[in-house]
Amino acid sequence: MRDIKDNDYNMLTILSYVDLPSSIKSSNGIENYYIGDMVSDYLKDEKKLLKLEGRCNMSYDEWKHVLQAIKSSNKLCSLKIVSYTNQDSTSYTNLKPKANGLVAYCFETSDYKGIIDYRGSETRDKIGGEDWYDNFLLAFEIDTPQQKAALEFFQCVKNRYGYTEFSTIGHSKGGNDAQYVAVKGGQDIVKRTVTFDAPGFNFKFIESNKRKICEIRSKIIAYMSYRDYVSSVLNNISGHIISLKTDKVSTLRDNHKPNIFLKLIYNESGDAIGYKNFNNSYGGEKNKDILFSEITLLTNIVSVYEGKKEGAAFADGIYNILLTKKDGKRRENFKQLFKDRRFLCAVIVTMRNIKKYKDIIAYDYIFKEFKSRDSFLKKLKKLIMAEEANDICMLICDLLENLSGGIYLLEETKEILCKMKKIVSDKFEYQNYI
Repeated sequence: MRDIKDNDYNMLTILSYVDLPSSIKSSNGIENYYIGDMVSDYLKDEKKLLKLEGRCNMSYDEWKHVLQAIKSSNKLCSLKIVSYTNQDSTSYTNLKPKANGLVAYCFETSDYKGIIDYRGSETRDKIGGEDWYDNFLLAFEIDTPQQKAALEFFQCVKNRYGYTEFSTIGHSKGGNDAQYVAVKGGQDIVKRTVTFDAPGFNFKFIESNKRKICEIRSKIIAYMSYRDYVSSVLNNISGHIISLKTDKVSTLRDNHKPNIFLKLIYNESGDAIGYKNFNNSYGGEKNKDILFSEITLLTNIVSVYEGKKEGAAFADGIYNILLTKKDGKRRENFKQLFKDRRFLCAVIVTMRNIKKYKDIIAYDYIFKEFKSRDSFLKKLKKLIMAEEANDICMLICDLLENLSGGIYLLEETKEILCKMKKIVSDKFEYQNYI
């Protein structure tokens, strides 16, 4: 398994979105069927290939080239498919689905090790709604139904085949499943976890599993596109976070495509004949775009301060709950957002939690980021200096008057609010004077 590199794992996570052909499925397991066989089955069957179009927002040509590139790799084609589960329902019509949406493969290496490959959220019509309900639960539950199913699949494979070493991998939600299994499965058997644009975990999960996280996090590596939004959701527990510069795309959604990291090699006919390694020539590391890095803070606000009822819109995208008023009308700008007393309280509480848990979450990525660049506080200060300074000043005064013995806020936060009040008051008086 040592010869399988991170760029190979990236290819496998894309492959997880391809269904195992129905002719191969058997109650007795999968016998003598390899990745090379499955890729060939799709490449030689135009109807199967056409059905892939649109999955993960990838085009027909993108899917064809990915499968061609996998076929060119002997080490990937030689991986044996030993187990597969698809727990999607064929339709999704209610908020609380019976199915959990888990889809996963287990591949066997030549040295008898296991690779568990978890699929991310589905985007096909009437399929995959379970994933999005489970995504919503990531903000509120310690263990979600799909996470539990991911661990159960891992344990079943371990008991059936007796592998002594595993790698767990996945893209997007599949990456979250892979990290969850790494924490719950144990560092003695999960030797490496590699994820791509995976969302993080809420503070309840981190607090409940902090010892296990500390033990395993050095074996977890998380790749992120520097403009991806999903990998900014909640708190990443990885010991190694690599944000890569990726090609410019036309839409926000395209930043989250599983092939965003790929650099394919083509022949003169335009067919893919290979793919490049992750190194400086690939694109190089780049700090997370500031807009997307602050999503971490905002999703924690939803998780810490809001209940499930208030956070229901989270399943359809974090922007809904942040930019929509209770009456359903959109806020015109962030000034209105920060004039919402409950929201501003949530910001402060979340910053308190980030500081409290900084020793077991991705310190460099969250707390140090805010401390060094101070971008969030600068933005808040800028809003305070805006035309609505008097209104916001009154809001801060109201917050100070309603603090209950510092139970919910750090003392230094109270000092910050007092300083902000003075700045706003001085600014407002100056404006009146001129």
